[in-house]
Amino acid sequence: MPGGEAVCGDGTRLDPVTMTCVPDPASCSGGTVLVHNRCQDPSAGLDIDLEEGPEPNAFEVGAVPAGIIELEDVGTDGYVIHGCIKPIDDATPDLDVYQITVTAPTLLKITADGVLGLAAGFQVTSPIPALASWRRFGINLGTDTSRRQVLLPAAGTYRFIMSDSRTFLSVVLGGGFAPAGNPDGTSCYYVTIDRQMPAPVALTAAGDMSTISEDIKFYTGSGLGANTRITTTITSNHAQPALVVLKNDMLFATDDDGSMMFDATGAPLIAGDFVYNYALFSVPYRLVVQ
Repeated sequence: MPGGEAVCGDGTRLDPVTMTCVPDPASCSGGTVLVHNRCQDPSAGLDIDLEEGPEPNAFEVGAVPAGIIELEDVGTDGYVIHGCIKPIDDATPDLDVYQITVTAPTLLKITADGVLGLAAGFQVTSPIPALASWRRFGINLGTDTSRRQVLLPAAGTYRFIMSDSRTFLSVVLGGGFAPAGNPDGTSCYYVTIDRQMPAPVALTAAGDMSTISEDIKFYTGSGLGANTRITTTITSNHAQPALVVLKNDMLFATDDDGSMMFDATGAPLIAGDFVYNYALFSVPYRLVVQ
């Protein structure tokens, strides 16, 4: 799947049984893109908040950010970005690196829709020293649209990196960034970023057994002890669980293996997160409290 293989386009998704593209009523039909949770005609004057800036805008010497994202308030229409992906050559992908700065932990819902052969995908990283190894991916191999919640766990600046899902899948599988998209630069993306508020449920010793897809699981930890171990598992080879703990609206602990022991007194906010999840459907999820 990494590289130049075709992905299912507008109005279709991959059938995991036949491995063919089939009609999908939940996907936007040809000629429209998913912006503000609605299928819209991009030629009809979409309200774009940020157009991709000039190249180089990735990690090259002399590069500048593709743009500075200024988040909208919770409950308002999201922030919309438009840009295009043109591989530099057969071995070098095009990465568009934007910046987001937040003053406290912030929950985002990110929807990236690709057009003309782009399976839009994204990665979020941070230069914050405490988050040096932290990263989150939005990858979808079933359609050309990637969507997920991302919790920015601490105040600071983050990199929002846009490209193709196949480019980021190569990284998840242990390789480098693989190029994808049309060489003529016609493969483009529309991204909507909505600021959201967590809606936690009470976490008890019984834990949680459910399913997970594109949203993070949030819990309040009232009544838990000073030496509490929490372990999350996702039953899929296509997902990696993670945990984040906030106290007093500040980052307290994070773990990208889905297991940690911590002081759970003081009503922390616990996020059953994931580094990536590119399973085609919701998958079994379990949280165990010890």
